Formats: sequence, C-alpha cells, structure tokens
Amino acid sequence: EFLILKHHNEYQFMIPNFGDLPSRACFRIPPPSPAMESGMIEKLLTLGVGMAFLATAATAETLWTVEGFDMPESAIVDTARDRIIVSVIEGHPGDVDGNGRLVLVSRDGVVTNASWTVGLNAPKGMAILGDTLLVADLTQLLEVDLETGEIIRTHDAPGAVFLNDITGQAGEAYISDLMTDTL
Repeated sequence: EFLILKHHNEYQFMIPNFGDLPSRACFRIPPPSPAMESGMIEKLLTLGVGMAFLATAATAETLWTVEGFDMPESAIVDTARDRIIVSVIEGHPGDVDGNGRLVLVSRDGVVTNASWTVGLNAPKGMAILGDTLLVADLTQLLEVDLETGEIIRTHDAPGAVFLNDITGQAGEAYISDLMTDTL
C-alpha cells in the first residue's frame, strides 16, 4: 500500500518502509485518472514498484479522504505510533508567516490533532529518525519530538531559500532546496 498526496496539480506517492530505503520513499507521479481526483490524501492498492521506482496503479480504490487542509504538502507514516503526520503550509509556500502546522491523522483517515505542531512557516518534507521528526521548514530544519509535537531544536540552513524534501537514516539527514538546486 502507499499514500497519494495531491498538491495543486501535482501528485506524490509515498511508500512507508520500502525495502532498504529510510522510513519513507516519496516519488512524483503524473496526475492519476479523473476517477481518482476526488481526494487530498488517498490510500491506494498497487500492482508494484519496479527497479526504477516506476509504478502503475491498478484498480485503485479510495478507502478514505481527509479534506479541509490549506496546502497540505507532505505526509509521512509514523508506524511506531500507528498514525500519519501531514505538513500543512497554510498560505504561500515561500512566506515566513508562522501559519504552517503539522496535523495528526489516524490510519483510518480521522484527524486526531489538527494543531499538533503550530507556528511553522511553510513546512514541507519530513523524515523520522528515532523518536524525532525532522521537518524542512523553508530555510530551517526543525527537530520535533514525536511524542509531544514540541519543537526540540531549530537549525538555520545558511543560503537556503526553499527547503523542500528531506530523507535520513543512521543519524544523517539530507535536505533538498528547490530554488538553489542544492542538497
């Protein structure tokens, strides 16, 4: 199973705990068929993923939909706590406005905490390292306690303009900056 996240006219799919990859693997895909356009986050069944991570969704069925987000950007499955964490921008994706937040969603599609972590600017990609959630938040890397949702540490990223996605394992994290073409 994997998750599909719709953001504007772009779709991303995420595979939790995929083989040797870190806690998630997220890949951009072209828009699916019009029959799948109904939701923001859709849990799907799939035929499989090839070596080049090209996937074909077959007989996809929407199991649940969560709506009411203003610019949901990323989702990550927290398997240890049996939940999904969604980063929500709440405004322009490049503004330092403090309107962003992290939302907790149950594995059956119920929002369990709409304001789990608040005061973010434009949260995007996330990665789980141990008991810490790493969040790419525009020009900063945030460390969030996975039990409480509190921000533990904030790391400025000198020269960053638009931190976008993040991955990590074994105490290392890699963050992409969309506007500066850097990692």
